Amino acid sequence: MTRSHSQLLLDRVRAWCDAGGGTADQPAVDALLERIAAEALAPLAGAVERVGLPAVADLDARGRAASTPLCAAAVARKRADAPFRVLLNIHADTVHGPEASAVPVRVEGDRLIGPGVADARGGIAVMLGGLERFEAAATQRQKQRLGWTVVLNPDEEIGSPGSAGLLAEEARRHHAALLFEPSLPDGSLVGARGGSSRWSIGFRGRAAHAGRDFAAGRSAVHAACAAVAAMVELNDRPGCTFNCGAVDGGGPANAVADAAVLRLNTRAADRDAEAAAEAAVRGAAAAAAHRFGVEVEVLRVAHAPPRPAAGATATLLDAARDAVEAASGARPGLRETGGVCDGNRIAAAGCPVVDTLGVRGDHIHTGEEYLVIDSLQERADATARLLLRLADGGEALLNPRTAA
Repeated sequence: MTRSHSQLLLDRVRAWCDAGGGTADQPAVDALLERIAAEALAPLAGAVERVGLPAVADLDARGRAASTPLCAAAVARKRADAPFRVLLNIHADTVHGPEASAVPVRVEGDRLIGPGVADARGGIAVMLGGLERFEAAATQRQKQRLGWTVVLNPDEEIGSPGSAGLLAEEARRHHAALLFEPSLPDGSLVGARGGSSRWSIGFRGRAAHAGRDFAAGRSAVHAACAAVAAMVELNDRPGCTFNCGAVDGGGPANAVADAAVLRLNTRAADRDAEAAAEAAVRGAAAAAAHRFGVEVEVLRVAHAPPRPAAGATATLLDAARDAVEAASGARPGLRETGGVCDGNRIAAAGCPVVDTLGVRGDHIHTGEEYLVIDSLQERADATARLLLRLADGGEALLNPRTAA
């Protein structure tokens, strides 16, 4: 890769980070997607489609149904009818608030530092840089054999509740998927991933004066607290964890609270543990509601099933490690993690996936997040190498029986 192209990747990351675009600021994410489409994606694909997404369904602080609109995803295709098709995906949103864009990213030594540089504006640059390199290097035969689709979604940092359906639909159309979440700090790729569910559990009781008429009330807050206590005890179970992040609701201390919402995250090592966790959540919520005489609603807001590193995904991971080694001179490790991403959702739709082809970096989700500058070039080159290998025989690599 030329020095000018390496500088281009770095300049893109800096500009795209300075543009802001946390999940809660969907207009800024939308503006960023328009900018990326015009500057980098449309020149590659010829056209970029904006695909509308459903609003995020949740419960408000009083347990009432609420919805939050999302901007449209950006989708671009090239050679959509090719015999082997690759889905490339990364999210355009970050976890950071609007104040992040007021802090310019900076270079210190071999690092670019600032909110969102690794997760995942650096990943967007790597993905597009890898496609540019592939399109420049591939022979006509390789191009005829391999088509690709890029999906940039605006809601991954809240679990992709709006874009999960789009990702699953695209996954079913493709033979392999490459995602550009940051690698682990030492450059390792993620092998198996656990699963995650985000829950909102609404309790609706009956208000009353805490002194004059306490017995007539039905406390939603008491029910929510009982559910929290029960779920904390569930952490003794193997293979799953229960984290109660917040309880919304209540009011004056001299009034029985008639509404409360528990915000919960569950993690599970595998599908069996996930099923057990869901049953435990619903059981604990129902038991607490029955004990305090309140109504309860359990809503799973976002879901990422566990993703094992087996079968064709394991084969694709080996090929990705080969490509990274060829590009950087060092073979990356492979490690399991309890973290989740859109790779979980894509794999659940039946598509083999590697989901950490993004930059090397650390301190993600903080103001001191950084990427290693050289990894922009390394990972873009590795992506191109992997695409070239898939163009030469992706079907034989991932499904040798069918290819034979």
